Amino acid sequence: MVSKKKDDVKDLKLRDLKQANIIIQIELLVTDKKRKFVEVDKILFLHPINRKSALEKTQKRIEKLKRNFLGDEKELTKKDLDKIIPSITDMKIVAYKDNFVIWEGNGRLMAIKKVFKKDLKVEVVEYVLDEVGRKIVEKLLDDLFQEG
Repeated sequence: MVSKKKDDVKDLKLRDLKQANIIIQIELLVTDKKRKFVEVDKILFLHPINRKSALEKTQKRIEKLKRNFLGDEKELTKKDLDKIIPSITDMKIVAYKDNFVIWEGNGRLMAIKKVFKKDLKVEVVEYVLDEVGRKIVEKLLDDLFQEG
């Protein structure tokens, strides 16, 4: 896995470093972690799925999900997903305004959004921040999202 990621290092842009900084800040400022179900249409992506390897992996996930689910499920647990598209990590989110932002599990979420109806809830781990932490991360996310 690391060797595949190394290929992407040469293509790093300032935006990638800003995204990495946001993740570091979330990890440093977290006060609690809560497992919960969240509607997929309330989750925004920290970064697009646009690198070749990520796009290929996401397409494989889409195919596996289509073969194993009807697409009209109302809820997906981590256990459900791990049977079909296993991962060693949870999908990790942080609150952002009236939504959430995902930074771990972007490819899984992209595949889920392509296969399932919008009212689906998915099991995630929310990183909870105190008021100061929320303001810091919200400002960083605002700046990132304003860039487009």
